[in-house]
Amino acid sequence: MKSRKKKKLDKQISNIEISEEEREELKKEALKLQDERKKIVLEYKERKYSKIIWFFKILSFIAFGTTLFYNPFKPLNIYNLGFGIFICLLLNLLLKYFYRILLTLFNPSLKKVVSKKAIYHSVNRGMVFVLPFAATSVVGAFVLNWNIASVLLSASIMSVGMSAAGEINRLAGKNSFKNTIITSFVSYSFSFLLTYYLKTLVIGNGLVEGAFKLIPTLFGKGGGILWKKIYLFLYI
Repeated sequence: MKSRKKKKLDKQISNIEISEEEREELKKEALKLQDERKKIVLEYKERKYSKIIWFFKILSFIAFGTTLFYNPFKPLNIYNLGFGIFICLLLNLLLKYFYRILLTLFNPSLKKVVSKKAIYHSVNRGMVFVLPFAATSVVGAFVLNWNIASVLLSASIMSVGMSAAGEINRLAGKNSFKNTIITSFVSYSFSFLLTYYLKTLVIGNGLVEGAFKLIPTLFGKGGGILWKKIYLFLYI
């Protein structure tokens, strides 16, 4: 009975005469509804796993930070660990924003189909591939006493760039060499800067440690050096 009713309804709809303009408008409306539905589905899927992906990404960069200035004679030096974690989290933040801004800027058609949040989540999902490199760095430093964190971090940055481009291409539903070039350029730039300025960062880490160790001597027991100098300056 239901199939007969459906056939009758289809015949009645087919007998309705509409102009070509109205038909085109209906098609446009249908396409808009499909795009909106696609946006909702994509946002739901991306939001579903975004917190887990974010957690593992941050954990990976923290793990890299613990090994970046690793000293086998002082493996748990709080200054080396703290400064390394700060540098790696800063690197994560800069990489994320450069990927997001450039990929959104050079993919205007994708931004119309999906929201910015979907692009951002895709970048985060690509960046989580730093995890195996971070795990290798931790095992190498704390188990095997190998200080290879800088090499692995540079390699992971290049890998993350390719992965982020792949995630954006998957989101767009087509392969685009443009996205690979953009992410490769950003990754190579950061990898080069990290390698070039690593010695400067090591010196900076030493200065930070020296500054923190100097503070107790300035304001230590018995007045400290600073207060003695002030007393000599004022009364002698």
